[in-house]
Amino acid sequence: MKYIIPIFVGAIIGYITNWFAIKMLFRPHYEKRIFGIRIPFTPGLIPKEMDRIARSVGNTVGEYLLSSEIIIDSISNKDNNEKFQKWIVGNINKLKENGKSIKEISGISEEEFQEYQILIENNLVNYVNSKMGIENGENSIGELIPENMIVNLKNYIEDHNEDIVNGIRKGFRTASIEIKIKNMIEEIVSKNAGKLITRFVPVEAISSKIYNIIESYLYNPRINEDINFFIITSLDKILEKEISSGKLNENIYSIIHNNLEKFVNMPISNILGNMKKETIHKIADLSKATFEWFTKNKLPDIVELFNVAKIIEEEILAFDVAFAEELILEIASKELKAITWLGALLGGIMGILMPLLSAINI
Repeated sequence: MKYIIPIFVGAIIGYITNWFAIKMLFRPHYEKRIFGIRIPFTPGLIPKEMDRIARSVGNTVGEYLLSSEIIIDSISNKDNNEKFQKWIVGNINKLKENGKSIKEISGISEEEFQEYQILIENNLVNYVNSKMGIENGENSIGELIPENMIVNLKNYIEDHNEDIVNGIRKGFRTASIEIKIKNMIEEIVSKNAGKLITRFVPVEAISSKIYNIIESYLYNPRINEDINFFIITSLDKILEKEISSGKLNENIYSIIHNNLEKFVNMPISNILGNMKKETIHKIADLSKATFEWFTKNKLPDIVELFNVAKIIEEEILAFDVAFAEELILEIASKELKAITWLGALLGGIMGILMPLLSAINI
């Protein structure tokens, strides 16, 4: 008993001492005062040094664990680039089988969607106006079309004059066109010719005769020049025609609105249904190249905007002291228990050493 009791007492003292020391790391959570005088060792060590701990952890993580280089390297590696490419291909294939429209897929309210749609329409109208050089007041059609386009169109008409004439001849010989032309001639003759003439000469005979004259004219050697002159002259008259900017804007807006409305309400499967695998892979390759370019050229600037060390420091300081205690105890519970029992072991050793040393001295 002479040696057992000191061992037992020393172990209890060592256990309680270490247990109490660990508790004092966190408790009390806040400073305590009596008659305005601060009680020593309040608050606990960790609550007292929370600012310094948060700053130290933030700097360590920001400098060594989540530095700009590490973040960029982890995002822009080969595996992620390939995963991004596969993700693009997979989502396009899913959309090809999706019967929902763009409006339904967007997942936003009707009111918000209308706002976005109006914004897109207005931007498109402004873009078209800027490209066409539309000014307030009257604009001729020729002023709205690029000059080189008009020149190219006239050159095309002259270069393909023979093809145009042959197309007219071919169309003129079509049965349906022949019937329409003859019916039109008969109607004109019936309205303008006297009844006496039509009584002696049938309207059908007159229309056939006029039709034959027109047909023979189409094979006249001069017809190419005449048709070319007629087309160029008609084109110039059309180009000289003036149109108000307000009316033109209304027409442009109407075209854009109707087509955009049709597009956003069309099932996505109709838009992408006929897309070939080669096209999908080209889109994926382009997206991958864009992603790689972005991560190399723009991502560093974005990452620099985020002060990782400061963010972590602020997040730690935002922790409630009780939550921080619970978190640390949960992470290091085994180690803290080991320290507590180590205190008991050391206390027990000290307890057995004291009687032994006393006996030696005696």
